[in-house]
Amino acid sequence: MQTAPLPAAPQSNLIGTIGMALGAIALCVGVLHFFMGPIASPKPENSIENLVADTAVSIKERITAKLNKEEPPSPPPVEDSGLDPDRIVMATSAGLGVFALILGFIAYVRREDNRISKSAILLGASAVGLQFLIIALALVLFMFLIFAALQNFGDLV
Repeated sequence: MQTAPLPAAPQSNLIGTIGMALGAIALCVGVLHFFMGPIASPKPENSIENLVADTAVSIKERITAKLNKEEPPSPPPVEDSGLDPDRIVMATSAGLGVFALILGFIAYVRREDNRISKSAILLGASAVGLQFLIIALALVLFMFLIFAALQNFGDLV
């Protein structure tokens, strides 16, 4: 029983190499942005202390209104700040990571060198995963700060 020969691997590893380069750039941008901090200078009224304090006060007011069977106060309208450089950098990093993932899969299907295609997939997935990890860590930290503020709120009043 004779099997058909597999098609030969392409001579060029161009797609995988481009994917690997884009994945490396995406991962570097994500890591640098995480360690360098915000690009745009944050407004003083948007500091983490003010955000936690405002959220804790809002939670307390809503709970008090519910216990007194009153109408809870409506939250203030959120203003749209337009284009935020930090969000643009995060979206660019994630977008390049997804593009590196796609190119890595295409290179794998085209039977380019396995190391190059798998490296592109790994770098792209790492860049995208880093963004999710940063957001998850920020949410956990924010929830911890809110919980701590609410625990100590009775002592402050």
